[in-house]
Amino acid sequence: REGFEDPQNDITTSENWYGALYYYLHEVEANNNTYYTLLGVDLNNLLSTKRVIEALHINHKGEPVLGYPLFRVRNKVINRIIFEYSSRANLVLKWDERHEMIVFNHLTPLQPNFTGNFQYYVPDLSFDGFRFEENQWVYTPDIDIRNPKRDSRPTPVEAPEEDIEPGFLYRSTGKIKSESEDEE
Repeated sequence: REGFEDPQNDITTSENWYGALYYYLHEVEANNNTYYTLLGVDLNNLLSTKRVIEALHINHKGEPVLGYPLFRVRNKVINRIIFEYSSRANLVLKWDERHEMIVFNHLTPLQPNFTGNFQYYVPDLSFDGFRFEENQWVYTPDIDIRNPKRDSRPTPVEAPEEDIEPGFLYRSTGKIKSESEDEE
């Protein structure tokens, strides 16, 4: 975004905020205040897309404030998480109820020489996350979010009668006229 010197650390108001299309809100309590963690998407440009994790709180004047030092990534605390990646890729960024954490795809450049050029970043099929601990969202690498193993095998279903044509082919419901019918 233009006008932000350090978008990961800027604290903004509703008049001048980083902004995204927010699709999920998760309420947390920290330091005797209520914070709303927002997950959003920003269709940045033709080459890259951004996903955002943003903290929103209401100040003592009743005004919304966006950005708060609520995210700890290793030894650094930042106000906002911004993922930028190829617009041809799809990044999972969601609240995972089973793990009680925000989970997201780990992003990596397609080739080492593309490091820092985010239009070439794609998910590498592994997942990382943020878990709320000690009043902060703490970065947690390498999350296993696979479905849990089932206790029993599902009951097999009897196979349907074999159909020579695959089910996705269009089948006309009308009768096809022959050339002799057209001449009549």
